[in-house]
Order: sequence, then structure tokens, then C-alpha cells
Amino acid sequence: MLTFSIQKHETATHIALVGRLDTITNKAFDSKLQTLLNNQFLIIDLDQCNYVSSSGIRSLLKHTKYLKKIGGELIISNTHPEVYRVFEMAGLHKVFIFSNSVKKALEITQNKINEEACCSELEINEYKLLAKPLDNESNPKVLWTGKNIAGYDELAFSIGLGFPDFSEFYNESVLFVTTPNCAAFIPPENAAQADFRVAENPSEGVLILNEAISFGENANMLLQFKKSSILSAQQFLNAWNVKEQSDNHSYPIFSAAIITGNIQNTPSLVFIGAIPSSIQHLAGLKPKNTYQTSDNQKFCGIQFLLDKIKENTHLASSSEFCNQYLTLENISDVELFDFSQKIESPKIWLFVNDKNIKAEEKILKIETANNTDLQAIHKYLCRKLYKDSARITLKKLHGGFSAQTFQVTSYDFDGRKLRPTVLKIADTPMIEREATRCTEYAMPYILNNSAIILGTTFFEHTGALRYNFVGIGGETKKLKWLADYYRKWSIEQLVPLFDKIFLDILKPWYGQAIPATLYPFLEHNPTLTFFTELISIAEEYFSISANDKYIKLDDFDETIINPYWFLKNRYRQNIDKPLNFYSAICHGDLNMQNILLDDNLNVYLIDFSETKPRSVVSDFARLEAIFMIEHTKFENIEDREKTFNIYKKIYKTSPFSYKFDVDGLSGEFLRNITMSRKMRQYAVESTPESKVNIAYYLALLEWVLPVVCYRSATNEQKKMSMLIAGWLCERIQNEWTLSTF
Repeated sequence: MLTFSIQKHETATHIALVGRLDTITNKAFDSKLQTLLNNQFLIIDLDQCNYVSSSGIRSLLKHTKYLKKIGGELIISNTHPEVYRVFEMAGLHKVFIFSNSVKKALEITQNKINEEACCSELEINEYKLLAKPLDNESNPKVLWTGKNIAGYDELAFSIGLGFPDFSEFYNESVLFVTTPNCAAFIPPENAAQADFRVAENPSEGVLILNEAISFGENANMLLQFKKSSILSAQQFLNAWNVKEQSDNHSYPIFSAAIITGNIQNTPSLVFIGAIPSSIQHLAGLKPKNTYQTSDNQKFCGIQFLLDKIKENTHLASSSEFCNQYLTLENISDVELFDFSQKIESPKIWLFVNDKNIKAEEKILKIETANNTDLQAIHKYLCRKLYKDSARITLKKLHGGFSAQTFQVTSYDFDGRKLRPTVLKIADTPMIEREATRCTEYAMPYILNNSAIILGTTFFEHTGALRYNFVGIGGETKKLKWLADYYRKWSIEQLVPLFDKIFLDILKPWYGQAIPATLYPFLEHNPTLTFFTELISIAEEYFSISANDKYIKLDDFDETIINPYWFLKNRYRQNIDKPLNFYSAICHGDLNMQNILLDDNLNVYLIDFSETKPRSVVSDFARLEAIFMIEHTKFENIEDREKTFNIYKKIYKTSPFSYKFDVDGLSGEFLRNITMSRKMRQYAVESTPESKVNIAYYLALLEWVLPVVCYRSATNEQKKMSMLIAGWLCERIQNEWTLSTF
């Protein structure tokens, strides 16, 4: 049983349903709606209707389509949740307009009537049009010149020359257009196939520019023909151009347009834009693919061939229209637009641009210290990460082997200084690991005032990450690398500082080691992480062959196992050899530029790309390599000989110990060896009831072997690293039975 009451309002007719709208009652309901179609706006009130069948929905859909054709609307109000789910399951919740009350529905109809009242009638030759000004400010045309990388969200509606990515699919830059969610690429005739890209998230769509003009995010005027009309874009532009001149510019001068309608019985969306002659020449356009106004302004465009375009006279936003119809499922092809083609009943959005500006005036201003030269991809990643800023200044920090790191000072759009941050740029996998492992292994375990990641972004193989860089004491508390304290402080000051870092702040990591089966030749192979070319670099630098098992350095009367032969052969042969040891969360790339302190000695860690559970002694061995090699300087031959004899005792004497003799040492030698002893002490104390020798030696070897790759290492340091590496290989060979020895 279904009853309905009808109430006339000033702007709409209100139909209230009582009962079930099902197969039986739908026929009467459908007949009643037929009698009301002379009303432009209908409100279907379902407050007392708790069931709507498929036939009822079809009836509502049929009458909705009819009302849209005549500029009207059907609005459904007071829908019960279970009834709304029926519409939602069918995907029709995006087709119908729903309101939670009749009052709200009446407001919607009033707004639509007010919109119609804002329209004005234009007459161009025999064509009568309804012109609706859109509530969008006139944007300047933005001119992009030179090599750039830009996102669809930055370009919005644009036209230019460029590439969809860094691939070699196109041999030269091609004509493209973008909308906020899509881009189409047309190469010169017979050069390659046309292509298009759709980005579900506009901020993820990216292309490479050589030259481009952006017209803004939304059009300023919508034109609709009052009667069914068939004309070409050329005819429309000719008529508009003549009318504009005869009416003394009473019609706006536009620089781009979106035209929709059927072209040769195919639903199409065309984007045309004003272009400089350079684009026309380089794109190899034919006369039919361009249009020139009386003031020599040239237009060209790209046509999207679509499967469908639904009639919807009230879809007035050009961005909304493109987002709805330029989808991967709806675009069948793209091609150059022929201005002579006839278009059936077109709708036309016009972009009115009042002036021209360079892209540099609109996008993020990036300044660099130390004469740092940023690539286009780095500038793009900065714009993605610093959308809250109008200007940033980058100061390059101590760089790692595989990443570039910058301290960033940024300012908002009112000139206010934002909190300092750190920008890290590296390959995509490293940035992804950094973000994931910081969240997974740092923030839940350690009090780490700098471990807040403010954002990540990526383009192809490169990623960037933005870190917090302000401590708990505020911006006035300056952060310094641990390396700064290490160089300046006495041993008496350093020992309690390192105890605080490793026995207090990082105790949740190293203080919670658990028994595990490890594979140290796999875990500690430096060629599987940062130093893939290590062996060939060492061969060239030392003029040796990795095929020779033993070598002798000219400056040292010592024959040693060739550590690069050992790396090439023994690592591969023993990659699956297990070791029962202890595992803990370790930083994985711990050095004294990854540990920072403020004025109050609060501790900050950064760079977590390699952080994960691994051999508990890994980080301690890493720092020993830094102390014993990277911080050891040789002023003369006597220093070198003295160091050689001390290191020989440490690395050739069994068993593993942290109590080796430091008598007679002073200055840097005493500091380096004392702090290495501390690292070994931490390692022993973190692994109760277990010998740490083999595990420690292999972890140490991981960071001694690649010193030859360090740009900052001296020739003497590289030779010493090779010598220590050879001794470590000998210790490993003597103390652990390896395959094929």
C-alpha cells in the first residue's frame, strides 16, 4: 500500500510518500509523476517510506533524467538508512541529490533558481547562448620555461611541450594538455602513439616540462546553447571574435576553453589553449589543428574521446566535470583536435586570464646556501613537501653515502618563520624504509626528540622525507652532531655522555636482546647495501686483484689475507651459514652525524632507513670502525708506525677483549682507543652468556671494508682500513670453521 500527498511550494513541488514503493505500487506512483513533469523541481519525501524496490528506483531515475534535460532537478529527502543503502549499493547515491530535510531541499532548489537568474543571454550570429558567470577569480596565465617537473595539481588546466616521465618512449618532447586529474600526450605524426594518464589523486600526477602555459584551476564562464545546435569550434571562435570586436570587448577575451559534446557521434571533451608560436612549430601542428584570432593569438587543443557524457546542466565546475568524465574507464582515446569538426550542442567553459606571470612568481621559492645546485626533481619534491611554505632556504648538512640531507628554514605565506626541519633526498626504497622503520622501531621504543616524520613524497626512483628539527627546548636550543662533541670534549666528558646514549636513551634497543639464529655473511655484506661496486673500486685504488688470496702492502712489512678476495669468495660460499647469537633493534647505519644533541644534551637520532632487528653488536662495531680509522690521523711516518703496532696488538691478539692496553697513549690515539673499548664493553654487556668475537668481527668488517669508497678518507686511512680488514679476515678464519677453507 502506498499513498502520497502533494504540496506546492514557491520553488518546488513536494511529494510525500507513505508506505512501500514496490513493484505493485510503483505503477500508480509513476503515473502521478508523469502529471507533475511540468514542474521544474520535484522533492520526493521518503520520511514515511521505508522500502523502495528496483522498479521504484528506475522510475525515479527516469524522471530525474527528464528534469535535468529541461534544467530541473529531482531531490530525494528524509531517506531512511536502510533505503539509502539500496541506492548506495547500486552506485546511485552519486547520481541523485539527497537532503536530510524538505527545508534543505527547498534551499537547494532556491539556489539553483538563483543561479539561473545570474545567467545572461548572448546572441552570436544565429546562435543564442545562456552565459553563466562562475564564481572564480580571473587567474593570471602562468608561464613555465626551461626544464621543470610539475604536478597536475600545480599545472591544473595547461598546455605545453614535455614528457609523461623519464622513460624513452618519446624521443623528443611532445604536445600535452593537463586537467587537474589527467594529462594527454600527442607526439608529431607517425613519431609514436598518443597516450594519456589519469591520476586518481591529482597530487600524484607528474610530468616533465620543456615549456608550458597554465590557465588556472577553474573556468570563469559557462556557455550553453539554448537550442540544439551543431557548429564547429572554428565557427564559434570566428563568431565570438567578431562579436567581441563589434561590442567593444563586451565579451571576455579568453585564453583557453573546454568544449564538450558529440563529435562525429562520439562523446568528447576538448581542451584548447592559447600557445606561443614555438609550441606550434615544435609540435608539428597542421593548419586544421590550430586556430588563429584576428590579433594573431594561436590556439591548439587535444580531444578526449569518451564512452559517455551524461547530460547535467548544473555541473558548472570545469574541474568537477573533468574529474567525473576523464577517467581510465571512460576515455577511449586521445587525438589532436580538428577545429573544423562539427560539435553537437556543445557546452563551453571559458578561462579568462587577466595577466601573465612566470612560474617562479607563483611556486615555492627555493634558496640554497653553499652554492648548492638543485636538480629539477629535487625542486619538485621540495614543493610537494613544503606546501605550507612560500619560501625555504636549504643548507646542506653532512651527507651520507647514498643520500643528500639539508637543514631547511621555511616561511609561510605571511612571511612568518616556521620551525626548522631536515630534508632528506635519496632513492625511493631508502626513503620508504626510513619512514616505515622510524615509525616501527624508533618512536615506540626510544625517547627520540627528532624522530617525527612530517611527510614523504616520491617521483619515480627518487624520494624525499621531511623531519622535525626542533628539540624540546625550542628553536633557540641549537642541535649539534655528536661528532662535534667527540672532537672537542675530553675522555672524562665523553664516557658519561656515551653511557647516557647507549645505556639509557637506547637501552630499549640494546638492553632487550633476544636469542636468534643469524646469518652474518648475509647480514654484514657491504656489497648488498650501500657499496655495490666496492670490490672493483678497491681493485682499482690499491692496484690489486680480488682473485689473489694474499697481498702485501708496500708501506707495511705485513702479508695479509686479501680482504676483497675474502669478500668475493668466502661471503658467497658461507652466505647460508647460521650463527646462534643475540638479536636486537639496531640503527644499522649509526654514526656521529646520525646522533645529535642540544644545549641540554637531549639526544636526537635521525636516518632510520637501515633500522631493524639484527645482530645486537652491529651498531657498536660500526662506531669502532669510525673511531679507529676515520678519526685516526697520521702526521708523519712515526705516527703511522706507532698506530700500526697498536692496532696489530688489538686486531691480531686473541681472545676478543675490551681491556686492551692503553698505557703510553695520549691525545687522539687515547681517545679513539678508549671509546672503542667502550663500544666493545657495551657489546659484551648486551650479550650475556655469549661470546661476541665472530659476530663482532663480521659486523666490524662490514664497515672497515668500504672505507676505500669514502671520498673524505685519506690515502693512509684507506691503507689502514685494508690492513685491519685483512687481520679481521684472519681472525674469522682461525676462530670459526668456514666452508671450503
